[in-house]
Amino acid sequence: MAVNEESINSFMEFCATDNHKAQQFLQHCDGNLEQAVQLYFQTGGNLENSHEGENNLMNELRLQQELEMEVRRRRPAENANHAAAAPNNRPIVPRRARTASPAEDGWLQWIYTIVTLPVQFTYSTLYELIAFFVNILFGRRLPPVTDPRGDVNNFVTSYVQSYVAGEGADRVQNAVNFYLKSYSEALQEANRSLRPMFVYLQNTANEETHRFVTEVLHSPQFSALVVAENFLVFGISVNLPEGAKVASILRPSRYPFLSLLLPQNSRMVESIRFEGYQLSVQNIVSNIDFALNDYRQEMELVRVQRAEREANRRLREEQEREYEESAAKDRARIKERRRLESERQEAVERELQMERQTATRRERVLDYRKQMLAASLPVYDGSDAIRMQVRFPDGSKFESKFAPDDSLERLFDMTVMQEKCPPFFTIHTTYPRKELHCAPQWYSELRNEQLTVDGSEPVPFVQPQTFKDVGLEKSVAVAVQDCLA
Repeated sequence: MAVNEESINSFMEFCATDNHKAQQFLQHCDGNLEQAVQLYFQTGGNLENSHEGENNLMNELRLQQELEMEVRRRRPAENANHAAAAPNNRPIVPRRARTASPAEDGWLQWIYTIVTLPVQFTYSTLYELIAFFVNILFGRRLPPVTDPRGDVNNFVTSYVQSYVAGEGADRVQNAVNFYLKSYSEALQEANRSLRPMFVYLQNTANEETHRFVTEVLHSPQFSALVVAENFLVFGISVNLPEGAKVASILRPSRYPFLSLLLPQNSRMVESIRFEGYQLSVQNIVSNIDFALNDYRQEMELVRVQRAEREANRRLREEQEREYEESAAKDRARIKERRRLESERQEAVERELQMERQTATRRERVLDYRKQMLAASLPVYDGSDAIRMQVRFPDGSKFESKFAPDDSLERLFDMTVMQEKCPPFFTIHTTYPRKELHCAPQWYSELRNEQLTVDGSEPVPFVQPQTFKDVGLEKSVAVAVQDCLA
């Protein structure tokens, strides 16, 4: 029969067990969640205990009745001896530790049990039915949990004041170190670190609490077990909101309550529980040790697998980091290569651009030279003419005459017309050395552009004056300086 996922999840939450066992019990009970939960509690989590149907329930009721009679019979002896000896040492079954060795009272006890069995069975059935319907109609109203960590800290503080403070050194040494966070955080931590976990629920109104704490939780045997197996111990009072929530999950029937949870399939599963003070500390420790035997090898295997996964994860992260570093270096090299290539191309482009601009400037000077040649400038031949001898950088010379009132720009025109004249130049006297500002404004700007491109100092523009104004007369020798040389 197929079981829906919601019932499986509810069963796993109520019983704190795994998916496989939840499906097993729900299929056995034809998908009835309430019957499956009751059967799980009655059989101690072992479905084989239910093969005899109703006879198992009758046997359980009979054994419970025998246990109660045995306790009543032994209680006077305990009061007479004034000893806090532990009750009958009976074996513990996972989930519900209800099985016990039958009392040896003979035929009368057997007859009494058979006679009272129908009454006990009817009472138990009616009680379960009424509780079931009341739970459906009204549900369990739990106090809201607003500060789970605060509840845990309050419990631990009260616990220390009640059972640790003022005790002897041996009691303090064996005292339990409770986990100081919420129940859900304790489950996560135990599952993450693969640690077994104790859940201790305390009801302050229970008269057995003090004996259980002092004789079991603070015993050297229990303390040694907790230390040896690295237990995570979570404790809370059911009178606190966080404790009430935990009690609604684990559903204990008696207090004090101690449950052993073990990591299995990435969740914490209950392995054994102790309800009430019914066993000596030796038997409690031996039962826990027996329950741990089934899980030690599995937990060790899980630890090894987790360590392998962690090692593989670290190796993978290291490989990914190395790959990312190598890829980053490759990207940096590619980026640098592209940057250098881009800079080279930009430099080439700038060089070409400068060459084109220089060629354009040269063309303008050549065009102006052609205009001057075509104009056939006249040469002044008066008696007051000033004879100018112009020497070029290659040593060649030419002479021309100018009127005293001629502008020095006429000297520029006569010079630029010569084939030996460089495209960008200045003219200065030889002795004393003095620059003659004879270039027109357009040429001065063109020359300064070229000087700026070449990284040279620009020559400021000065409006050309006349020969007379600058003090030139008769015969003067000047030199042409190539600005690009």
